[in-house]
Amino acid sequence: MKVSYMLLNQSELGNGIPSGKAWQWIHCIENEKQLIPILRKVQKIIKENWLTFANFTVDKNNEIERFMGVANDIIRNQIYYDDKLNPERIFYINEDLKSEDEDAGVVILPFCKGRGSRNVMQPWPTAAWV
Repeated sequence: MKVSYMLLNQSELGNGIPSGKAWQWIHCIENEKQLIPILRKVQKIIKENWLTFANFTVDKNNEIERFMGVANDIIRNQIYYDDKLNPERIFYINEDLKSEDEDAGVVILPFCKGRGSRNVMQPWPTAAWV
């Protein structure tokens, strides 16, 4: 299943993500146990770089409550939702491939200009539209 979230820089502080911009991560995972170390790392990044956790979604509706519970327990901040938030960058990470070779499961997708544009490299059509 796919779990996606964005990190949004709403301040002038922090490194990496430019001010006022968001980057999106899409993880292909098997279960919530794989999500726990991911979110712990994200929590650390959020605190160190003054970022906002945004648009957390799970592609299977019957699993969303369980995954939201895990996300709320670890992140401990309100999750920001905005339908108009377009990511500047998209990172697609396959956790199964990542364990074998650290860089094998990571695909960086270039900026998409919104719902009307399609990028040939997108692994699934709605990757930029969460």
